[in-house]
Amino acid sequence: MLNDRRYMRRNPEEDARGGVHAMFGLIIANVVVYIIQHMMSGADLAEAFALSVPAAKQFEIWRFFTASFLHGGFMHMFFNMFGLYIFGSLAAPLLGAKRFLLLYLISGTLGNILWFFINWNNDHFALIGASGAVMGVILASAMILPDIPMMLLFIPFPIKLKTLAVVYILLDLFGHIGNPGSSTAFLVHIFGAVCGYLFMLIFAKDRIAWDPLKALFGAKKNDGLPPGWEVTPPRDSGTVSRAEVERLLIKLSRQGINALTEEEQEILRKAREEMMNHR
Repeated sequence: MLNDRRYMRRNPEEDARGGVHAMFGLIIANVVVYIIQHMMSGADLAEAFALSVPAAKQFEIWRFFTASFLHGGFMHMFFNMFGLYIFGSLAAPLLGAKRFLLLYLISGTLGNILWFFINWNNDHFALIGASGAVMGVILASAMILPDIPMMLLFIPFPIKLKTLAVVYILLDLFGHIGNPGSSTAFLVHIFGAVCGYLFMLIFAKDRIAWDPLKALFGAKKNDGLPPGWEVTPPRDSGTVSRAEVERLLIKLSRQGINALTEEEQEILRKAREEMMNHR
């Protein structure tokens, strides 16, 4: 039966819409918490919900979750949400709402838990911020769309998303090694990226186009498409399926127009005509 086939069961349009809504929901939640935090006494709210080692040792386990929604200042919140928007816009439509929310929450919460155990004997810092969750989203987006070009203000040429993700991780690693006592929790960023990687392996393996560990150890590079998307699904009618269009758009974004065969380009042209006719 057609409905038993994987590419027929999925609804890419619904997944994409839900994923984007989830991303904006997380941004709104962080902004609302920031406003509440600074309308009230920020110190009181942080004292109750930030992740501090002594409090967590007293089994105040909600702090592992709530710390990821608190921020120390406007710029701290702004840059985290800007990163969530830029990279979440890439990952969320392809993961869908449930998986994107899980990615964010797992990366943030487990990253905080790992930081807590590493700092078991350190009672001086209270941890706040969504940086660990955002780093999980960054690495996940790089694993999904590794070759998409990214432009940065301080780099005058585009670089691949996978390269950008590796650079971010290395900067955090060097930051921790060079200044382990810094108030910037570099380890949380690294742990968040690790959690994002593990999330993709466990919950979104069908979306992985680039595995950083396999790339590091010289595993054979695929064609830039997740498993199961290499072959164009058969079309039993004259219309182009949504799954087929999505597959080709992913291939286009990762490998460029020259990677598409004449048949694949014709499929996209036909899909565009169908879309125009249904307006």
